[in-house]
Amino acid sequence: TAGNYYCTDSANHIIRKISADGVTVFAGTAGSSGITDDSGSAARFNGPWGIACDGSSLYVTDNGSGKLRKITSTGVVTPYTDASVVCTAPTGVAVVGTDLYFVCEGKRIMKTTTTATSTAADWAGAGATVQIGSSASNADYSSTTIAVATIPFTGVRGICVIRVGPAVDTIIVPDTGSHRLLAFSTTSTGLPAASGMGSVFAGGTGNAGDVVGTQGAQASAGNTASSLKFSSPNGCASNAGTGAVTTGLWVSDAGNNK
Repeated sequence: TAGNYYCTDSANHIIRKISADGVTVFAGTAGSSGITDDSGSAARFNGPWGIACDGSSLYVTDNGSGKLRKITSTGVVTPYTDASVVCTAPTGVAVVGTDLYFVCEGKRIMKTTTTATSTAADWAGAGATVQIGSSASNADYSSTTIAVATIPFTGVRGICVIRVGPAVDTIIVPDTGSHRLLAFSTTSTGLPAASGMGSVFAGGTGNAGDVVGTQGAQASAGNTASSLKFSSPNGCASNAGTGAVTTGLWVSDAGNNK
């Protein structure tokens, strides 16, 4: 926000701010964990993990407390989801317009809004009205599109959004166990596109590896997105929001230390 960057420091239980003046603690106190809603250093977090911004406020998944929490531009921390929302060990979080998506238990994605509600409902994964994920074992996704009810998430931590056209957003989910990036449309009902399918965005046949493409030649023979190889990808980020179309997607490839 306003040219500043923010990140979670899970081990120290704080939110850091990175600006032209250096790195400071924006909320929480280093080394002090807890679940205290307050301002600045008086607030307490318990292993904060994911962070996202809607342009004015920050949204943080507090892994140890199982809560999604909101931080205003002045550093005031409040609970964002109420007691009815059960989300064990939340990790990744992403803002898409006025919608907010966050990962629970490594196998569910819940959805809420950045406007007037603090409730949330399953959007993908075990328990969702239309199930996208489940606790099923590792799967070898051999097709380019996957039926909604048969996608087993195999250890999801991160989530991000890319813009594929003006106001057309796609959610990217690194699926750690299958070594792939899965893509879901945010149009219509918020579930995958009208066909009721999710798609493999990048990654090979579900087997770990370390195969990268040649810059500028991703569409050439043997160098397509499906020929890329990841090893336990667990996070992603993009420059969505800086233009009409996303031009950069960054993935943390844990198994390859890249």
